[in-house]
Amino acid sequence: MKVFKTAAAAVIIAAATISANAESTIGNAGIAVDFNNDGTADAKDWNDLKTWFTNYKMQEDKIVNYGNQEAPASFNLVIDKAYGTDAEGSNDIDISSVSQYYLPTIGDTTPVKDQDPFGTCWAFGSISTLESNILHKRHGNSGVINPDAFEMNLNNVSTEIDLSELYHAYMSMEQVSEGSQKGEGTAPLDPSKENANLAAGGFGSTSQVLFTGWTGPLAESQEPYFPIVNTGGKKDVYGLKNPDLDKTSPALAHVQEFIYLDTPAIYHIDTDKKKYIYDGFREGAVDSVKQAMIKYGALMLSYQADTSMPGDKGNSDYMNYEYFCQFDSSEEIAMNHMVTIVGWNDDYPRENFESGKGIMPKNNGAFLIKNSWGNYQTSVERYGDKFTDAYNVFSSSPEGRLMLMNFNYGIPDEEGHGTGYAWISYEDHSLFNIIAVDADDAADGFDYDHLYQYDFSNPTSFYPISLPTDNADTLNANVFTSERNETLAAVSVYAPENNVNAEIKVYRLSGNSTDPTEGELLAETTASFSNRGFHTVALESPVALSQGDRFAVVESITTEKDGKTISWLNIEQTLKPELQTVDNINEEHAAVVSNPGETLVYVNDGKEMVWSDAAKLNNTEAGKVMAFGNAYIKAYTVTEEKTPLPTADSTYQGVYERGSSALDTVLLFTNLPKIIIGVVVAGILIIALIIFLIIRAIRKKRRKKAEAEKAAE
Repeated sequence: MKVFKTAAAAVIIAAATISANAESTIGNAGIAVDFNNDGTADAKDWNDLKTWFTNYKMQEDKIVNYGNQEAPASFNLVIDKAYGTDAEGSNDIDISSVSQYYLPTIGDTTPVKDQDPFGTCWAFGSISTLESNILHKRHGNSGVINPDAFEMNLNNVSTEIDLSELYHAYMSMEQVSEGSQKGEGTAPLDPSKENANLAAGGFGSTSQVLFTGWTGPLAESQEPYFPIVNTGGKKDVYGLKNPDLDKTSPALAHVQEFIYLDTPAIYHIDTDKKKYIYDGFREGAVDSVKQAMIKYGALMLSYQADTSMPGDKGNSDYMNYEYFCQFDSSEEIAMNHMVTIVGWNDDYPRENFESGKGIMPKNNGAFLIKNSWGNYQTSVERYGDKFTDAYNVFSSSPEGRLMLMNFNYGIPDEEGHGTGYAWISYEDHSLFNIIAVDADDAADGFDYDHLYQYDFSNPTSFYPISLPTDNADTLNANVFTSERNETLAAVSVYAPENNVNAEIKVYRLSGNSTDPTEGELLAETTASFSNRGFHTVALESPVALSQGDRFAVVESITTEKDGKTISWLNIEQTLKPELQTVDNINEEHAAVVSNPGETLVYVNDGKEMVWSDAAKLNNTEAGKVMAFGNAYIKAYTVTEEKTPLPTADSTYQGVYERGSSALDTVLLFTNLPKIIIGVVVAGILIIALIIFLIIRAIRKKRRKKAEAEKAAE
């Protein structure tokens, strides 16, 4: 049995190497993978990996996924043993004396919203995290322990910013439509499906592509989740209200850091069972999460929820609906929902978690999570008297409250009304991806004006394989052409693992050299990163560029393993399009594009290190299974003419009024006594009418008979 295990948070399916052992080559070098774990790396390994990918079924025998996608490549997967290491040096905030902390209390979160009717929890969780980061920094709380947050107050949320979840979710399914990367990105597998852009769910890492590529965010006022857009007489669908305006609207924030934190749960994937298996609790991860919350604000959390969409029947085996707290003790895990972590309580009693299974965590302690299933207040604003009538009828009994849960979700407030928040144990087995973001806020002007990039694909989904090499010398380079007179101020680094070291050099190129280091060295710097993810590195000496200059950003990405330095081939990949099915990637299709001269890689051809075009990887044995794109390297410039700032109203827009078939079902039960009485009364009246007509007919018949007898006389 082949077992893929996880560690920390990276995205490895197999420890692939650039090696002379592979049958296909870049020059003489290929990408080798020992999928069979037999000590050799050959074409059979790639063929077996292809078969495994093809036969894999997402969420097999588990809860249907409606909001947050699950795929092997969402996590750090490697044959036999954990590849990566826990993040080092990231615990720089002393939270040892802070037993409770609540971001809503200090106004660093936005109000609870409602994702209904789509599986867009990932978009709501991502936007909520970004909104919190912006507020956290505006309020001066970044990296500062604010004593005001030691007590829980869920009513002090901020309405000063409201970003569009609809735009974020919709654009996640829009591939690049023009330019050299046309066709790259993610799209619905079946674009003719109604509301296809909103129906497929997503990953937390989907937001990495959008946020760091400056695709939004936009204001809720510009692209509201409601109302429904009419499509020329066809059935109404949800879509963008102002697509033409959106294309020219500046983003409200530029995300410059997208950080994957260590998770308390450790897990692996059993390749025979095609299941995620819980392996244990990671010491220190809870503190890392708390420290990240102090530094960045709310955090994205993907986990196995008892329901994955509003309206689904709950599974009370692991969720206690009296206290709205969850402890999932499953040994086989699936990820189906995303929320935001907005607080913690080390003393939250373990006894509260007892539910249908009768199982409790070993210790006290829980994270406070903000959900996207609405609450009492959103239901009042949205449905008005319809909801309050139902609430008044059913809220007096436990069964009734469960029936109303989809409209009254969350920890009860003093009046018993659902707040939209819940608790999840530190020891919950399904705590998967936890992500922090750090954004540049448009409100005080952007640090960078222009962005150069080729990478528009999701780095941790659709089965990409991270590529650690068998040497310390591999390099990745993107070549760009300056579009104006400007100053190169920063570049990005994607850390595929924890504890990465990066060496960065910038060259001005001349002619059509295939060696990006054959030019004028303009700048160089180094950086280290404790956590996997997307990072921005400011150049110590910014570089002046003239319009038309060709420049190369060359990066060495290294980690330490077993006392050896290994370097990474840091490029886009996805499963070959022809291998993608609704079973193994759900409702989405992913594509990468690589053109000659965009990305160059420095690899071992079996004899020596050589520069080669990354597009040639698609001609290797690996290219029969994977499609390869460009390097994960972006470049940021500044100009004297600053980027226009957004003008749309970005304050909280409130809740949009609408109907709901689900609520109508509840109302049917609410009015059932009246309906029954009405039916009975109607029945009685109908029976009385029938009797009346029968009697009338009999009398008429008798009268005619009497008249006939009289005429006969």
